[in-house]
Amino acid sequence: MASGSDQVSNYPDYGRECLTSVVTETLLQVNLGYGVLVNASNLQLVSRQDPKKTTYTMCELLFTRSELANSSLTGKKSNAFKDKAIKEKLDEARVQALAGALGFWPNLLYATVMLYCTTLCLNMTHSIYAWLKYSVYFIS
Repeated sequence: MASGSDQVSNYPDYGRECLTSVVTETLLQVNLGYGVLVNASNLQLVSRQDPKKTTYTMCELLFTRSELANSSLTGKKSNAFKDKAIKEKLDEARVQALAGALGFWPNLLYATVMLYCTTLCLNMTHSIYAWLKYSVYFIS
């Protein structure tokens, strides 16, 4: 069996024939498409029972919490929060890889995945602000 990054094989566990795995020297990574690689052991821990929970977990695999808190899906001004500053757009390749990886649910629409992703970004923003507000009482 050859080792190194030149070995590519099918990754049947995840349920998408387009996913491939790449063996590196230290760990197995799964290519979600668009050049996005994810650690296979982390991907195996993702529950596939609930689309919303799976979307949230996949977002946290693909993006850091800081990226989610300080970014938006579109990078455009929000109609709901007109007084807030415009946030940076999430990396399009990782967003498309997320949508493609969740495509094994037959009735899960692309718009629904994007709504879950937007909601998670908003929740991360609020949780960081709440943490900062709460931590001021203990720091001062």
